[in-house]
Amino acid sequence: MFFELRFKENYLSNAHYKNAFYMAFAILTLSYFLSYEYWMNLFGFSSLLNANGENVMNANQWWRLITSAFIHGDLGHFLSNSFMLGILSFYVQSFYGPVVLIITTILSAASINYIVLQTMSEHISLVGMSGVVYFMWGFWLILYFFIERHVSKIRRLMKISMITFVLLIPTNYSPNTSYLAHGVGLLLGLGSGGIYYLFKKKEFISYEKFEYELLYDYTNEESEQLFF
Repeated sequence: MFFELRFKENYLSNAHYKNAFYMAFAILTLSYFLSYEYWMNLFGFSSLLNANGENVMNANQWWRLITSAFIHGDLGHFLSNSFMLGILSFYVQSFYGPVVLIITTILSAASINYIVLQTMSEHISLVGMSGVVYFMWGFWLILYFFIERHVSKIRRLMKISMITFVLLIPTNYSPNTSYLAHGVGLLLGLGSGGIYYLFKKKEFISYEKFEYELLYDYTNEESEQLFF
């Protein structure tokens, strides 16, 4: 008899947290509400939302590093980010939970905006969630690479490379887009995901299950031959 050890499931085979749809919807709703306030100034605090070097670095209004990520220049800008933001928020919540989703969203927004603002003129504002979206991609992809150990490293790298080239590399240039925020977000996401894996490695590995599958039974074949 010949048996083969085959992969059955691991941590990414099943979701581990509920309410992913509601969490993703909540993030998108908050982003739209703050964006709409930024556009229309309905409640009189739109001037407190955007971030630039002058109001953050000079005036020490540090909350803007977070609020500026949730606002967008216009509806088109919001819609261009909301699709991927919704999907990634859903999956991060489903597999890693609300604490990870909320902390990574807030900290990544603040970190990315702080770094990028160092390179910009003091009077140019930085708004939008694209840096956070790239952070989530980096976070998800590096965890996929480490957790999917039953897949060869080459295949894992090929899948990650394909996603990167198809979804993360822009096909055209826009002068109003901060590509530095994209790159910083992706690198911070990769680094954060790698650190998170180191802390949770034992738990992730504990979900790995393999089973032996019977490939061929020579005993039955020999019995049949004796009959004939």
